Amino acid sequence: MDWLFARRAARHVHEAGYAAVAMRVPTDKEIFALHEKYAPTAEALDLVYQHCLIVCGIAEQLHTRAGLDSDIDLVRAGCLLHDHRGVPAVRRGRRA
Repeated sequence: MDWLFARRAARHVHEAGYAAVAMRVPTDKEIFALHEKYAPTAEALDLVYQHCLIVCGIAEQLHTRAGLDSDIDLVRAGCLLHDHRGVPAVRRGRRA
């Protein structure tokens, strides 16, 4: 699924005043499987996924401290998926 397209579509629906779009948030296991599928090497997988886990931990702490009324599962999935472009950078020898 193209997550950017889904996010944009949901925003347009919200701005138009329609009911929220139901979306299934991928599980941590499904997200890791995507990282495994597209990582060019085990080193790249470790580097990019560990980075995403760190970002996720920070976001969860901020979410808790701020007392936000947002979907923490969606925030978590976004954090774990956010750096999918980091893998090509690792492939070219740069750190993501």
